[in-house]
Amino acid sequence: MRSLNRASVLVALAGVVAMTVSADAVFAQATQQPAQEEKPRVRRPGSDFDRSKLRGISAGDAAKDGAAPRAVSPRSPGDYGVGDIVRRDPQRSRDLILNISVQIEAHNPRSKEVVKDPAGKAVIRNRKTPIAFDTISVLFPYVLSTAGSELLGEPDPTDWAVGADAALAYQGRLTINDRVVDTKPELLTDYAAGTGLARWDFAPGGTVTSVDELNLLVHVPVRCARTTWDEQAAMAIGWPSAWPKDAESALKPQLFVEQGVSAEGKIEDYDPAPIEAALKAYLAEEGIKDPKSVRPAVLAKLLAAKVWRDVQVSGDGLLRRSASGRLSGVTVRPPAMTLEEGRGSEFDVVAALTALYREAGLPARTVVGIDVGDGDSKFLSTARDSRKLRAWVEFALVNEQKKQINWVPVDVVRLRRMTQRPMDLDQSWRYFGAHEELDSVLPFALQFHPPTDVAAYSDSAAFWGWFVTPSTPEIAGQTLSFTVSSVANRGEGPAQTTREAGEKDKRPARTNK
Repeated sequence: MRSLNRASVLVALAGVVAMTVSADAVFAQATQQPAQEEKPRVRRPGSDFDRSKLRGISAGDAAKDGAAPRAVSPRSPGDYGVGDIVRRDPQRSRDLILNISVQIEAHNPRSKEVVKDPAGKAVIRNRKTPIAFDTISVLFPYVLSTAGSELLGEPDPTDWAVGADAALAYQGRLTINDRVVDTKPELLTDYAAGTGLARWDFAPGGTVTSVDELNLLVHVPVRCARTTWDEQAAMAIGWPSAWPKDAESALKPQLFVEQGVSAEGKIEDYDPAPIEAALKAYLAEEGIKDPKSVRPAVLAKLLAAKVWRDVQVSGDGLLRRSASGRLSGVTVRPPAMTLEEGRGSEFDVVAALTALYREAGLPARTVVGIDVGDGDSKFLSTARDSRKLRAWVEFALVNEQKKQINWVPVDVVRLRRMTQRPMDLDQSWRYFGAHEELDSVLPFALQFHPPTDVAAYSDSAAFWGWFVTPSTPEIAGQTLSFTVSSVANRGEGPAQTTREAGEKDKRPARTNK
């Protein structure tokens, strides 16, 4: 491989001015049909919400009680099937359950009040300001499959249940002010790169109701497996004459990849020039003018090697609440800034490589999951441990002759941590295509923020979002927590989600919707 030189890339990126991200909220909008969407426009809180754009599509009956865990059948649009270049190793797989808690508190960090604690000592806290609402919709992603995972059961969610007889399926429970208000979400489809969204709704009717605290619990059974791949066959596949729908949608702009949020809370496109220049400089190092003159898998490996070489993984990218240290979201910097400075968090690096792939015309998606290592444990307590959020890239490799789509995992962060010096392109890489750790990672999102008209908070990406009428609050406190258990040891099921250290048990008794 030709000598790698970062200087030309830095020159191409010089003078980049990054977009400022709002310190109050992230607002995102996209249409239901990505292929027909216009340039996204942000709706400010309080604008009308057209629910006709969000149509739920059922995907079949839930797994029957007593049946063995059954994975969802892989789905690809039209007559394209799942490819055989990347394979999941059935001998190195695990069935795990991911429990996710999103907690929203109606308080204003800009306004303080003095209260007395149980010991009678005066303490200062954020002033609680109940949120008035007519209707609330809360969205969280679901992932049918990735290169190394598949959803167990059927994606059509069953009603919330506990105990050993509970169906093994995607489930969720929305609680407002300690009252269970929705236990069967509607599934929304047709978003980019296979992204799915589940939506929980509450419309009490009558007078406007107020909310002090909202909690969403999501229960996701996943089969995770290590991946192997046929690199020789992959490198022989050329560019298709046209991309299938799933692959083509992975070229569409994505918040925190090609777009950011301005200080005014509006979605704006990043300046494409720096990424265009970086791609041109990287290809010029190898004497390449047109990325289409290189086969897709070769191009993907070449660009991964450049990012591997040029970008140091620095920081964890996690944003925590100052008082409790609990997770409130992840920060994702503009890809051009990451390449210019030569450093970034795991999420920054993944966004940068995804942006380069798409600029080169190669469909790619971001994947975020929980790494549980070899055991089952609470995630992100205030005492740090080895369990963490993981992110990587998957690019689409389409075999037009066989009518197959292969999503190929590229974990450039793991490659960089293995060694700072990229391996030659003609060598096999441990975390490119084949990935020996994916049996311990549970993917839960293919976007950093839901690709529709919902809001989240904390000056960061937080994967969830909500829409409130008559107006969505501009300020609220949010906390995310994750726990993982094995299918065999699920005990009382989703209701046993472990809370963060020191969190008060506010789990309500189950009631019917």
